[in-house]
Amino acid sequence: MKHNLILIIALAFFANISCTKTLNDCTSNAASIQPFTLIGTEVSLNVKSIQSIEFLIDTTSALQRDAIIGENGETLFQANYDNTFHFEQNENFKEYYLNHTNDFHLKQSLRHSISNATNVEIEVLCDDDENYAETISQIQEGLTLRGYIAEYDEGVLDATTLFNIANFQVDCNLNLVGALDEETITILTSSEASYLCIEPWKNKNPNKICKFKYIPSGMQIDQKVEEECICQSYSSIIEIESEIETKLSDLGYTIDSAFGQISKRALAEYQIENNRPIGFLDLQTLDRLGVEY
Repeated sequence: MKHNLILIIALAFFANISCTKTLNDCTSNAASIQPFTLIGTEVSLNVKSIQSIEFLIDTTSALQRDAIIGENGETLFQANYDNTFHFEQNENFKEYYLNHTNDFHLKQSLRHSISNATNVEIEVLCDDDENYAETISQIQEGLTLRGYIAEYDEGVLDATTLFNIANFQVDCNLNLVGALDEETITILTSSEASYLCIEPWKNKNPNKICKFKYIPSGMQIDQKVEEECICQSYSSIIEIESEIETKLSDLGYTIDSAFGQISKRALAEYQIENNRPIGFLDLQTLDRLGVEY
């Protein structure tokens, strides 16, 4: 049952689709959102592969999903639309992270308050279009260019691609969320500067400090703890990562001098030994290491 959870929710993005040959002949339900209010910026620990997501769903209690609620309280669109995971930092999660460090990456997302949403029917890309696979590949390339990094199944509109499309739509304040409409396709497949919308959180949050959330071992999803960490968009993050490596090396940890898999694993080992949540550049860890920021 749990293994099918992601697929079931991913399919909600394209519910009620009827396709022929062109964009204009295919329709789907989507959530029309107006307006977005930016309420903050969050750094989350994300996984790149669907295999890791499935494993972590089975071994932790910490996959959080979001819903867009309409004016009358009905759920218009429910999915992990911003691809944000709040993991329970239990022994299973820590062991998996240490053995698959390269499959995890930090992602910075804009958090919005949505005051009004309605269910609408819109024109979408047809899955039997002769250029369908090529268009999906271009969309996946566009997502990667804009900072939505994942192991995409090239040319296939899989769950990971769907999640990141919706994430992009929310981050870039697009009106429609949850379907592959003409505006989204145009933006993600264009190389024109006006359409880039690359890592939009960088322009909207130039600050040093962001929030992150995690679930202490043994706690429930609604018992998340919020702390502060270094923003991924911070201009001096490379210098901070370099100083972290220096401090870890001085303590006898093995590093790779590129803040790659080996260094991230070393940092996680240090965080475990000091009873800190792993995977983030949290301020308490930096203070204990003596890293300036």
